[in-house]
Amino acid sequence: MRKVGLCLLGLAAACLPTQAQELSQGRLSGNAQVDAQYYVQDTVIGAEDVPQDGLMNAFMNLNYALGDFNAGVRYEAYLDPLLGFDPRFQGQGISYRFAEYSGDVVGVTVGNFYEQFGSGLVFRSYEERQLGIDNAMDGLRVRVNALDGLQFTGIIGKQRSYWNLGAGLVRGLNAEADLNALIPGMEESDVAIQLGASAVNRFQASNHPKYSLPDNVGAGSVRANISYGGFNIFAEFAFKSQDPSASDQYFWGGLDSTGSPVAAEFNPSGYSFNRGNAQLVTATYSERGLGVSLSMKRLDRMDFRSDRNATVNDLTMSFLPPLTKQHTYRLATLYPYATQPNGEFGLQGEVTYTIPRGSSLGGKYGTTVNVNFAQVTALDTSHVDAYTYESQFMGNSDDLFFRDFNVEISRKLNSDVKAMLSFFHLDYNKDVVEGKSGYGIITADIVVADVLFNLSDDVSLRVEAQHVWESQEETATESNYGNWMYGLAELTLGSNWFVTVFDEYNYGNENEKKQLHYYTIQTTFVEGAQRVALSWSRQREGLVCVGGVCRNVPASSGLALSVSTSF
Repeated sequence: MRKVGLCLLGLAAACLPTQAQELSQGRLSGNAQVDAQYYVQDTVIGAEDVPQDGLMNAFMNLNYALGDFNAGVRYEAYLDPLLGFDPRFQGQGISYRFAEYSGDVVGVTVGNFYEQFGSGLVFRSYEERQLGIDNAMDGLRVRVNALDGLQFTGIIGKQRSYWNLGAGLVRGLNAEADLNALIPGMEESDVAIQLGASAVNRFQASNHPKYSLPDNVGAGSVRANISYGGFNIFAEFAFKSQDPSASDQYFWGGLDSTGSPVAAEFNPSGYSFNRGNAQLVTATYSERGLGVSLSMKRLDRMDFRSDRNATVNDLTMSFLPPLTKQHTYRLATLYPYATQPNGEFGLQGEVTYTIPRGSSLGGKYGTTVNVNFAQVTALDTSHVDAYTYESQFMGNSDDLFFRDFNVEISRKLNSDVKAMLSFFHLDYNKDVVEGKSGYGIITADIVVADVLFNLSDDVSLRVEAQHVWESQEETATESNYGNWMYGLAELTLGSNWFVTVFDEYNYGNENEKKQLHYYTIQTTFVEGAQRVALSWSRQREGLVCVGGVCRNVPASSGLALSVSTSF
């Protein structure tokens, strides 16, 4: 059965043409992808033995549109799921199906859908395939364009939980108002104002034998976005009613060595009965050659799920965007920050300035400098009793979660060479972010040189050199990685072929047996909407994070194949 499912998916992907099909009665489009890996046991890096040898994740989307009507299905197969993905994905079948009517005044979706209210503080249903997250709604969504500039959205249903549905029933209402379109006379105003408000409710019957847990948990938010010239300010304020849940145990007591939640002595139930609240404010200014942004985020018990018993990344309803910069350079990703939804206070500031071309510092082509600073700390709290606490608005700067200061300088040296030099200083509380103990705050200084050479009209070569110097507090009882070095070469041949080779070397590890190379050799072919990538790699263990949401990836070694197409 597994082989049949894979063959059908591969046959469909190969046979369907690359352009959307213009049918006599509508339009058919879609996309498909297969990610497969053959695993080789590597006891040196701790890569586990995979009995099946090969694992695979695959999907295909098919969408049909006719006028105001749209419908689609998605087939998924995890046979078995790739390492690092939850084993509850195991299986295959139709995981997503919907039908939708989109009129000028009313739009209706039945079946599965994704939705976000505002910045997501009280509700976001989304898919992030790289993290194994898919909390799609299954139910009903109605949109109403009441007036020009005024829209309402109502939702009801349950969230996807792997191949099942979560226990809680989710109901929500969102309103968006564009005052410039809504109020006569404001169409030509230099000030643009958008307002929004959201309300979300989760119903889940409580059957706890000891504690009175609420059946209904509500959350709401109000927000405003105001623009004038190059200035923009966005602010959103959210709140949540009492929501004692399993995720409280991560906040109150942390995790033991196996990753299981432990309740603190002062809270034997593991539950908190505090209400939640969040504040998110971002101000930006931009003009030619200059961009400035300042942001503040405060979270206090804003972990909101459609099942009170869910943990980790399961059945999340709230999306809490990170303020920290999302780094892409390999060694900087050793220290990714994961948002702490039950309590954090963060600040971020960023300035991007382009030194004009022709000046002594700007050179012939100009020079761009980006400076970014972010800091996240714990809330300053004091416990009232075993189940509640009080918190100050500002964070406790002595209880640091994460700090990041980085500078990037990019410059085109001549018509064929472009270079970027980066420096990062990171303070990373591994015990908090990764739920471990004994590591304390890790300090890392990272330098990166990234140079692109255009060798001809069709051939280019990009090289990277990276190094990290790492240190830990004297009180640390567990040793982290130590120093690393990294090198990459990426050759582009025309618009179709890419060859990449890189190596990470953990030469500074205190454990000499872990002073290892982690290498990858990959070739990629791209033709229109078709992409095929083949690689041999040795992957280190660590966190993979997207937008402040993370999952742990185990060490692995082997041959990987990725094939994708859209039509």
